[in-house]
Amino acid sequence: MKYNVGDKVIISERGASTGPWAEDMNSWSGAVMTIKEARGSHYVMIEDEGCGPKEQDRHWHWYEGMIKCLAEDEIDFEPATADELRKLYESII
Repeated sequence: MKYNVGDKVIISERGASTGPWAEDMNSWSGAVMTIKEARGSHYVMIEDEGCGPKEQDRHWHWYEGMIKCLAEDEIDFEPATADELRKLYESII
């Protein structure tokens, strides 16, 4: 499996599920979740405890195609303003 227990991952925004539970699972799209268990072909997350069906121990089953990436791989930054870029340019010429 690609991810490990304890990894923080981002759920894909493409649509986490297309099955009968799609609406409930897709509410997690874009969320950062923590892998609790890796079970064969799917993962169980900490954050959705109590949300899934009873037959799945009240967790959803998340497959690799439903995960966008490790949260640490997602770069989150604010673009520089024009004023900040001008000051930077002036400082290096």
